Amino acid sequence: MGVVNVHERRFAVPQDQVGALIDALAGDDDPVWPGKLWPPLRLDRPLGVGATGGHGPVRYHVIAYVPGRWVRFSFDRPTGFDGVHEFTALTDGDHTVLRHLIAMRVHGTARLSWPLVYGPLHDALLEDLLDRAEHRITGTIATPARWNPWVRLLRRLATR
Repeated sequence: MGVVNVHERRFAVPQDQVGALIDALAGDDDPVWPGKLWPPLRLDRPLGVGATGGHGPVRYHVIAYVPGRWVRFSFDRPTGFDGVHEFTALTDGDHTVLRHLIAMRVHGTARLSWPLVYGPLHDALLEDLLDRAEHRITGTIATPARWNPWVRLLRRLATR
């Protein structure tokens, strides 16, 4: 089963300002990762090709990095996730889009775990991350993300 999952926000700022948020991922002062709400993003070294890590049970390694523009990770775990995820700062006229993309094939038990567990949690985490990016760039959040009942239930079950 193929999965393409995209989350993005558009900001009226230069690409370098949004790109700086990508460059700070997993750093000591990461301004966008919602680490108080979700398992922290940790890498074994500074963001760059070859860095390995992840968050919670999800593990990956950096396979491409263009500072201020783009980082791509390849999944190592969970089993059954074959593909990549990436953050990109894209110019769009006078605006910059911060985009997160997952492109993968799932097989085995991941054919169920992605749509039932990982996908909904991923979507909620990414919207929380984009809220933090928006707050960092604009000082406010126009429409804060809200977790749906399924995500709230999954999170309660995970903390037991």
